[in-house]
Amino acid sequence: MPLESPPQSSLTVLGIDPGWASTGVAVLRKYADQSVECLHAGVIRTEKSSKKDLRSLRVSADDTRRMKELHVGLAGIADAFDIQVLAYEVYSPYGKQGGNAWKASRAEGGVQIFGLERGMVVLPFLPQDLKRAFCGKVSASKDDVIEAMSKKVKSLEAMLLQLPKTMREHAADAAGHAYLAFEEMYRMRAMMGL
Repeated sequence: MPLESPPQSSLTVLGIDPGWASTGVAVLRKYADQSVECLHAGVIRTEKSSKKDLRSLRVSADDTRRMKELHVGLAGIADAFDIQVLAYEVYSPYGKQGGNAWKASRAEGGVQIFGLERGMVVLPFLPQDLKRAFCGKVSASKDDVIEAMSKKVKSLEAMLLQLPKTMREHAADAAGHAYLAFEEMYRMRAMMGL
């Protein structure tokens, strides 16, 4: 699929930090003057069914319900903004990712398909891409990322403060992936002579 040139005045990116229970989302817009503003930051939550309900329901059916909830949440955000690019965190197939990594990777796949079906340019980034770009070290903490992103993106800090403290890191990571997409789109367009 050929890349379409985004509007010259701005570029809007949906950043996503995929997770099964908590998916961080952020919509960033970069303007012609190179300023970046956060238009939306939040977390889409999906809850596991109760043990009582799961007795009469297959886990795969419950997972399908949760995937649908994630999709509906993303659709609401995509419908509210003119988004050209989707940037998301991808999980490395190597190393230790934790016990729920396979569930998070299912959310990641759903996010990727969502962007493709909406005709967005879809860009994956590793967690270390984010930490290295904004904090200068792969060992940076979640708080380091939040602080760095809040300095770079207008309105982000105020939006993060509206979220419960335990959810802020997900939205900040999503904003970071969206921010990385601006540079990646510049490189891709330059490579294509656009």
